Amino acid sequence: MKQNGYAKTPNGLWFSWGWSYGLPIEIEGSKNFTVVPFSKNDTVHVPQTNFDFYEGADKLIDDTTERIAGSSIDESMDIRLLRNGPYGQNRH
Repeated sequence: MKQNGYAKTPNGLWFSWGWSYGLPIEIEGSKNFTVVPFSKNDTVHVPQTNFDFYEGADKLIDDTTERIAGSSIDESMDIRLLRNGPYGQNRH
């Protein structure tokens, strides 16, 4: 898995945004797919904890044909918690 970028929640917390996957086996003729979220607005805020996260639907794109192969649901949270910021130990 490789992260392709970052976005911010309305409260200013950063989360990873868009991903590429290299699978160990071929699925319908491809091993490489990219996930492109539909909207940056699919963030959730939990007021009691001041915790924000992203959870939303995404396009699943076959990197070989560049065609939409399906959709997926993904979730990401504050890069400080996941340590997957630009220089974090879990970046990839």
